[in-house]
Amino acid sequence: MVERGRQAFAPCSTCHAVSPGEMSGLGPNLHGVYGRQAGSEEGFAYSPELASSGIVWRKGALDDFIASPSRTVQGTSMIYAGEPDPAVREAIIAYLQSLQ
Repeated sequence: MVERGRQAFAPCSTCHAVSPGEMSGLGPNLHGVYGRQAGSEEGFAYSPELASSGIVWRKGALDDFIASPSRTVQGTSMIYAGEPDPAVREAIIAYLQSLQ
């Protein structure tokens, strides 16, 4: 599942770093994102809406956000349209959870 998620995440790596200490790109570094408060990665300028969302990145919140970022957090600066396939989202979430 994690390997499938890593492969499904490949397009996301255009904007998101995943290695510890790696600089954020257009999106924040997602290493350690699972269980982290949304909008809390040091050194990244989040939209005010995401920063004040109160979301904690666990399975349900990640699933909702990956399915439709703009529906989950209106005003997010993430331009990704969303992943409609629940199995792909589940694999991506498993991959993100492995990045601890």
